[in-house]
Amino acid sequence: MAFMNSIYTYQAASKVLPEKNRIQVYFPAHAQIACGTYKLVIVLSVYESGWGHCDLHTYTIDYPDVFTLVDSSNGLSGDIVIDVDTNSASQGGSSSDCECDALRELINSLE
Repeated sequence: MAFMNSIYTYQAASKVLPEKNRIQVYFPAHAQIACGTYKLVIVLSVYESGWGHCDLHTYTIDYPDVFTLVDSSNGLSGDIVIDVDTNSASQGGSSSDCECDALRELINSLE
């Protein structure tokens, strides 16, 4: 996964969580070097027998304008939950989670 704006791209560590429609994405403070609006791009490579010369099929899910980093104390800070389906954000618990139905549907369709 990557968070991208017009001048900066951050390749984020991520994993699918056991809860339905949830992924965990790590975007540490030291990597948040450019203010601006970020989009979320998910690239998923899946083994599919007979697909191309290496049996890897790549899927891309692009969520535009997921969040905006600002140089202000008025925004949310710390662990934040972003729901891309409802376009909302809230203060999170112990991790930054992003609900992504499209990713879960894609994974389920491949099983």
